[in-house]
Amino acid sequence: MTRRGLVTAEPRGVDALSGVERQACNGGRALSTRRLGVHRVTCFARDRAGNLATAHVEYLVVDRRVSQG
Repeated sequence: MTRRGLVTAEPRGVDALSGVERQACNGGRALSTRRLGVHRVTCFARDRAGNLATAHVEYLVVDRRVSQG
């Protein structure tokens, strides 16, 4: 991901029995590309029975203007 670029995370929880009640990533906030380096985003899905699943993923923000000599 380049600095100040666009990055999105979308939860895709599925529950064939009780159905998904709520799901979100990053607490519902937009992901940041303002700072360089590794960032972590957490997504969750909760079904109507109260079961909770979480997933974590990391993304790297780089500045492509920096020479890769």
